[in-house]
Amino acid sequence: MLSEHEQGCRYIPQLGDEVVYFKQGHKEFLDSRELNDSDRSRYLPRNLGAVEFCKVEKLNYDTYPGSGESCCKMTLRVLDSSSSHASRKEFQLTLPDLINFPDFIVEKTRYDAAMKTNWEVGDECRVWWRNESSEGGSWWEGRIEASQVKCPNFPDSPWERYKVVYETGDTNLHSPWEFDNPQFPWEISTMDEEPREKLLSLFAGLVKSISKYQDSYGIQKLNEAAQKMDFCNRFPVPLYPELIHQRVENRYYRSMGSFKHDVDAMLSNAESYFGTNAHMRSKIKRLRDKITKTLRKMMI
Repeated sequence: MLSEHEQGCRYIPQLGDEVVYFKQGHKEFLDSRELNDSDRSRYLPRNLGAVEFCKVEKLNYDTYPGSGESCCKMTLRVLDSSSSHASRKEFQLTLPDLINFPDFIVEKTRYDAAMKTNWEVGDECRVWWRNESSEGGSWWEGRIEASQVKCPNFPDSPWERYKVVYETGDTNLHSPWEFDNPQFPWEISTMDEEPREKLLSLFAGLVKSISKYQDSYGIQKLNEAAQKMDFCNRFPVPLYPELIHQRVENRYYRSMGSFKHDVDAMLSNAESYFGTNAHMRSKIKRLRDKITKTLRKMMI
């Protein structure tokens, strides 16, 4: 699991995100999974336009059916229905880890930055390609060879409208938000510095409690549990205190809501894992109360 944002930044959902959804990309992804017509119809939301501006209203970590892969089950609310083709205000979507497929959900800030540039045929560009191991990657230099709507069924969609020829001679279709854009750089969203510092102070105190108060909040036990196979295999996203602490340090969270969402998921996993251990459940409750009290003070 990531403790910081990667180069190229594929989209990983957080609660409260404002995003742009591309129905064409979603359809192509479902087609690539070789689903039957019934499953494809079930997963592809109806009554939506080619491009929809949305907010992540609900987010649950789960396992993608038939694969065992971790995924996010989201409820997306359409933000501007007056200018949208959508006849519904919200819809559900299951998003797996798109290792070998482009993002069909993009942070709105990234989309806005990308659309400021009028890319033209002949322009040089750089695209981030992940390694086959899915860890790390590199920028590839190329040039835009053609620009056109990919599918007539989605005439208003910028999805993969650019054909790029690389220095190797290989070609590939890309969307504008995949290009490195030095003229209008995308600044990754992150929570404000003041609440971040308060969260770091909270974690500093929790770490001290391991030795000073005999791990009264169960921090060490939770970190140790996350190293065990039965814990990792039991939960789609096996979160633990040290990882969340690292994410705060590395400015991973875009809002307090996304931080709280991960904490709630971590504590829910812990309560399930230590279900019959009354002593540990007492520590988990103490930890929940401590974090809740801290967050409540920060809201005042």
